[in-house]
Amino acid sequence: MLKTFTSLALLFALSANASDKSNDSLPPLSPQTLPADIPSLWATFDSEKDPLETQVLHEYEKNGVTVQMISYVVGTFKGKKVRMGGYLAYPIKNNGKLPGIVQIHGGGQRAMGDYAQGIAQNGYAVLATNWGGRLMEHQEKGKPGEGKIGTDWAPLDATQKNNAWYAKTAPGPVSYDDFESPRNNNWFLINMANKRAITLLQKLNFVDANKIGVHGHSMGGKLSVMLAGTDKRVKVAVPSCGGTGAAPAELKKRKGNSARPQPITALYAKYIDDAQMLPYISAPIMYNGPQNDFNGMMSNMAFNWQNIPSSNSVRYSISSHLNHRHAHESSYVDLLMFEQYLKGTYQLPKTPEIKVDLKGDKNGPIITLIPDGSQEIDHVQIFYSQDPNGQFRFNRTAKAKKVGNKYIASAPILSKDLGFFAMANVFYKHPKHLKLQGPRWNAKPADTFILSTNIQKFEIPEVQKADPVVSDQFTRIIEKDILKADLPDWYAYSQTAIHTRKIRDPKWRGPIGAKLSVDVLDPDAENLILELEFNSYSKYGREYAAGLFYVVKALKKSNDWQRVEIDIADLKPLKNTHNGAPKDWQTLDHLTFNSTLRVNSNGHTQSFRANSKHGKGRQMRNIQWIGGQYPQTILMNGGGLELSSADYEKQFNDQIEVSIELEEKVDGLKKAKEIKAGPSKKPSTNKIKATPINNPTSSTSSDAQLPAPWQSKNIGAAPVPGTIQMRGGKLIISGSGADGIGKTKDSFNFVFREFEGDGSIVVRINAIIGESRVHFDFYGLMFRESLEDNSPMFSFAHTLFRTCAFLRHSKGQVGIGNHENGTNHLPIWLKITRSGNDFTASYSADNNSWTEQYKATVVLPSKLYIGMFSTSSKDENASSAEFSDFKILDKASQPIKASKNKKQIISI
Repeated sequence: MLKTFTSLALLFALSANASDKSNDSLPPLSPQTLPADIPSLWATFDSEKDPLETQVLHEYEKNGVTVQMISYVVGTFKGKKVRMGGYLAYPIKNNGKLPGIVQIHGGGQRAMGDYAQGIAQNGYAVLATNWGGRLMEHQEKGKPGEGKIGTDWAPLDATQKNNAWYAKTAPGPVSYDDFESPRNNNWFLINMANKRAITLLQKLNFVDANKIGVHGHSMGGKLSVMLAGTDKRVKVAVPSCGGTGAAPAELKKRKGNSARPQPITALYAKYIDDAQMLPYISAPIMYNGPQNDFNGMMSNMAFNWQNIPSSNSVRYSISSHLNHRHAHESSYVDLLMFEQYLKGTYQLPKTPEIKVDLKGDKNGPIITLIPDGSQEIDHVQIFYSQDPNGQFRFNRTAKAKKVGNKYIASAPILSKDLGFFAMANVFYKHPKHLKLQGPRWNAKPADTFILSTNIQKFEIPEVQKADPVVSDQFTRIIEKDILKADLPDWYAYSQTAIHTRKIRDPKWRGPIGAKLSVDVLDPDAENLILELEFNSYSKYGREYAAGLFYVVKALKKSNDWQRVEIDIADLKPLKNTHNGAPKDWQTLDHLTFNSTLRVNSNGHTQSFRANSKHGKGRQMRNIQWIGGQYPQTILMNGGGLELSSADYEKQFNDQIEVSIELEEKVDGLKKAKEIKAGPSKKPSTNKIKATPINNPTSSTSSDAQLPAPWQSKNIGAAPVPGTIQMRGGKLIISGSGADGIGKTKDSFNFVFREFEGDGSIVVRINAIIGESRVHFDFYGLMFRESLEDNSPMFSFAHTLFRTCAFLRHSKGQVGIGNHENGTNHLPIWLKITRSGNDFTASYSADNNSWTEQYKATVVLPSKLYIGMFSTSSKDENASSAEFSDFKILDKASQPIKASKNKKQIISI
């Protein structure tokens, strides 16, 4: 009986397709006559042959733009005309040479008059096609276009009501061919409609037929790639959140990859997959999407977009951490592309170059970013990860240091048995002279815009072959202070919630049995509300609990900090959950602090809020894991990562005590204890017996304990005032300034004296005080013309990264840096030798055998300032180093004796 039913269904499908096709817009084909490739397939459709029969269903004006709700003929199929609705928008005042743009909406959406109008007001004719078939706004009940036909796919159906996943090529009642064919696929049908949209634009007397662009979002992003790959009339394309193509075989080989499990037919793979369109694209193209998009898979793009012809101009604008939407800095890049390639009014910088040295140095791999410096760069972001799953991957932010025209970042890793993935963003100043505008919900551009690199990818064998140093450490501290941090690891869709995937990275993942602890300060507090997503798409395995859970903890109204602890047992299911509740934190993918929450339980709705101000005014800090034990096998997508016993001991032991000790120091909850420098299983409990000699509220350090002629001073804007301490003949210098050496202005704490003539200065750096070191905290020696923050100078510094020399030739010049052949060993001797205007930087491990690192000529006066300095990488932190054995030497490397002509010389 079942077989009979199936046969009847097939017979019905065949009979439905047996309509008269003698006058159709597509030629007859058979399984034997299917074209050989994509260009041959599309050569069978003449997008200019049939009359458009354009109808204006409604018209209005807004902000100097005419907006028409229209309908046009796509073609004749199975003997019946198929029509496409949409919005055509163009400036009322125009010179008859407007560029044209086809705008393609995403899945579940519809063409929007306001969107078309918002783009058209910049001097474009925009046609937003309504391929999804939903009623457009002005067709709704009571609106002027009510009852008028816009989109009518019959006798076909290319909407989302038909052909789930849009992956089918089989025949059916609303398909075109009565055999397995790419022309039965929804994407094929919609692409015909968009080709006809180009024809319509070209026939308008106020449009330049040779200047046509395309932009689409989500499913529209795929359709943008498809249109650009099959129609040479497209002169520029900007797909958004779609168009990355299906996962290639190389990606599917990666353990724990993000490839979708849905199979695709052979015909789809050959004719429809957007990855197959990319090699045929001849127009400039930009991919616009976020790192964690569920539709426009970044991992797919890393492979597939390499197949765009090298003769093409290819750019990327990638928003960090988001899913299926853009940061404001990426929301106007489509218009910038159109301004360049359709108008010629602007020249975008070229795609930034990124290089990865997998072997790296003693800290692990090194990432180098080389942006196009033709326009002003505001700042850069360098990201890396070892997560094999590109969809849910947390992209760590690596601290970037500018060296000449490059930005260099160290990328400490947790294991050589994982892959390595890196990318970077460059933020350029937005060209305000273009006076670009957007639709009402995004009317003005940001001050900067993002240009990105593609993803640099290295699979496990490549990492193992490079054999980089494993230098990273696991930590219980997720975030010290939400307000003070610049939050590179967090993101927000609105003002009511903040989100992070940071806890997915094994570095910040919760131990087994741990509690999640948060300190909250909120005088108007009601609740602490968390949403937690586990095992997304069951990528860790279907045996683990998955879905969205929540926790609500009541808070007291208080002007004091209060600590909240969340146990895994506190979680309650919110939606899309299965396999019960998670047993531990190992599969936690996503963490949200929300301001409001509505929960439906047993037919009742319960509402919670953080405070009466929708969470505003609240402060949070010390987000960390308390207690519990780390597993030796780290759960990863696609399986576990087994640590060796030695690695396990190194990376996990005593993290509880270390993290608590560090937090006490940062927060001031208890009297700070100093942690000794260097690797140690347990923090030191010995307090530093030293007396601070500065006034913390002063911008200049006190010189009470410095022997004459030595002085100290904070050079430039020091967010955290510098301090100096004398201890047993050794000098501890602490200073702040956010990369305070080598920019146009410096910011550091300087212990100095006057000096005249030639000679060398030498110092021993014994240790770094505390455990809050960052790669580009600097400690070292300096020759300096004046105490102004933009003074010419030559300096030599030690960092966690390596030794670095810096110089500034003239007042206010951007500093020049050199870090080649340096070292990061401690203790270390640093030396700067001056001979006239020639300066040489050298280092030594024993004060006997010296390695020359850098030479430069800097014109400095004979009489200047020499001394030692310290500065940090972050404004909110002050970094400290212990100096000793400071000496001034003559040309023969002998100590200079005091004389009547020279001030007293000291050794510290």
